[in-house]
Amino acid sequence: MRNLSKKKQKGKLNNCTNSVLISTFKKKKHYYFLKSSEFGKISINQIKAFKKLIVKKFKKKLALIYFNLNANIPVTKKPTEVRMGKGKGSINSFVQKVKTGTSLCVIKSHSHYYTMSVLKQSQKYLPINTKIYFF
Repeated sequence: MRNLSKKKQKGKLNNCTNSVLISTFKKKKHYYFLKSSEFGKISINQIKAFKKLIVKKFKKKLALIYFNLNANIPVTKKPTEVRMGKGKGSINSFVQKVKTGTSLCVIKSHSHYYTMSVLKQSQKYLPINTKIYFF
């Protein structure tokens, strides 16, 4: 569970690679990966829409889906028409920082063309550029 009263600082988002999840699944067949090709932030609403689309499309197909996204960094915002100062604002939303090379989703499925089309559709829901890998 998230602690809603704890406010965090922004921190830095350095561009470095992280390809741990792909290396664990590399020797097996019929695995599809959606991997980020740039770094950025994904909001909780974008993550929900992304997950909802993939789960909905694979509802009747036999597929195993692993998501590597969870929004755990709070973003604060001060209300409008408030003067400067008087401390930090209240928590407005949550985001996930994504580095280059992070695999966002892993799907194990035997239907190649259907899985590729679903992953291409789901790329539109994310604010960062992604690539599709399959083994």
